[in-house]
Formats: sequence, structure tokens, C-alpha cells
Amino acid sequence: MVSEGVLVVSGVRDDGFREILGVEVADTESEATYQELFRSLKRRGLSGVELVVSDDHKGLKAAIARHFQGASWQRCQVHYARNLLGMVGAKKRKDLSEGLRGVFAAASREVALRLASELVAHWRGSHPKVAEHIEEHIEECLSCLAFPTLTAGVFAQQTAPNVSTRR
Repeated sequence: MVSEGVLVVSGVRDDGFREILGVEVADTESEATYQELFRSLKRRGLSGVELVVSDDHKGLKAAIARHFQGASWQRCQVHYARNLLGMVGAKKRKDLSEGLRGVFAAASREVALRLASELVAHWRGSHPKVAEHIEEHIEECLSCLAFPTLTAGVFAQQTAPNVSTRR
């Protein structure tokens, strides 16, 4: 048995509908793999990328920065939440998950940051590493709020590299 990854790139159009832009099987998740995937998408005409949502993979982020200069990057809210939920016991996960959902569902950056600050205060006493992680990384998950025509909910469901383009 050979372990391989499937890289899926989906785009969100102006009308809010998603479409699959590319699917590729790769034997490794490396910067080079993502570079080739993005080169292929650009050769096929991908342009106008404004926002890319992905996990926090260093090679992926480097490829995004190289190929989509000027585009905003957002850390995938689902990946972030999963990572953070892994830092608390099973009995505390529902409470943390509800707090994160509130932050991610906020209608504005200001509201999201206020809710995140309240979440930090709530967790600081019992789980200081969780509170510190939220303080240091939550803003990486809020880039979509800079795009008033898009909603945060569109991106909250994404787990693969995603791009938002204007057509």
C-alpha cells in the first residue's frame, strides 16, 4: 500500500457558489508539489485570486505567497478549531467549540476580535496554552471578514486550499 495525498482546490465565485478548480494526487505535501499545482492552475487561466484559505502548512503558504502575490491568506477555521480542540479534554470541547463558532460567525472583524478576547479571558485560568494560542493565531482565521461580499460561513466549511476569485 502506498500512501498518497489528494490535493483539492476549490474556488468561490462572486455568486457564492463553489467550484472545483483542480484535483491532483501527490506522494508528498511539499512546497514543490503545491508550486506545481498552482502553476498548472495558472496555465489553465486562474487569475484574480483575492483570498486563499488553507491549513498552516509552511510549504503550502510559501507556494501561495509566490503564486498569488497580493492575495490575502486565511488559516482554515476547521483545521484551526480541530487543532485547538485537541488541546482540551473531551468534556471541555463543546464549550471551546461553541466559543470558536461565535468568533467565526461574527459579522465583522471588530466583533470577532471582541469575542476572541472574551474567549481568551474565559480559558486563561484553566487552559493558559489555549488562551495563548487564541491570542497569537485567531486573526489568521479572520481574513475573510475583509471581503464584505463574502461570508465567513462560506469558508468555515473548507478544508483544502481554496481561492476566491472575481469573475
